[in-house]
Amino acid sequence: LNGGMWGGTRNAVPDMAALVASWPTRDKYMADLYFLEQRVWPRVKHSQLAHDAYTCHKHPNSKPFPTKRPADFQHVGQVFFGDGTPRQGDIDDFMLRITAPPPCRRQPDWIHG
Repeated sequence: LNGGMWGGTRNAVPDMAALVASWPTRDKYMADLYFLEQRVWPRVKHSQLAHDAYTCHKHPNSKPFPTKRPADFQHVGQVFFGDGTPRQGDIDDFMLRITAPPPCRRQPDWIHG
């Protein structure tokens, strides 16, 4: 689960408050991602819906992203600097080097999702 890109319905994890309270490393860098991976994902992985342009075949109930990526490769969850410019390394190092696997494309010509 991406720390900034997930949500759930009411009572999807009914004991969420207790899980958070008992997580020992809440104040450490990336603690939220480890918490989601270790405590939340195992509980929701079979009842979740994900849109994924690159790893849709790895996770239950994942579907190709519903819209084509814009020509400038902006994407959901993209990081921007304070002045509004995108963190270009994310695009250059990942999006431009890797094409979306055919099962993860909503349309065959959407090679980058």
